[in-house]
Amino acid sequence: MKISAHIVFWLSLIFAGLCIAYVVFGLGNIDPDLTATQREDVAGYRVFWLCLAGFGVVMAIVSWFMMRGKIRGPDDPNDT
Repeated sequence: MKISAHIVFWLSLIFAGLCIAYVVFGLGNIDPDLTATQREDVAGYRVFWLCLAGFGVVMAIVSWFMMRGKIRGPDDPNDT
């Protein structure tokens, strides 16, 4: 199945945006009565979701380069 770089670009940006929104809104409103261990767990989840957002941004950048012709796909007919 082939997916165009344009579709991957937009889906990656949407994915990164959702991950960042989850960090800000989902994990930003935590209960202040949590124990120290639970706060460390929340911080770990934040790092995990930020890493996923970073992955989405990197995929969007790679897709953007592919759309601009800076990176070619493995089955590109113009590849010589």
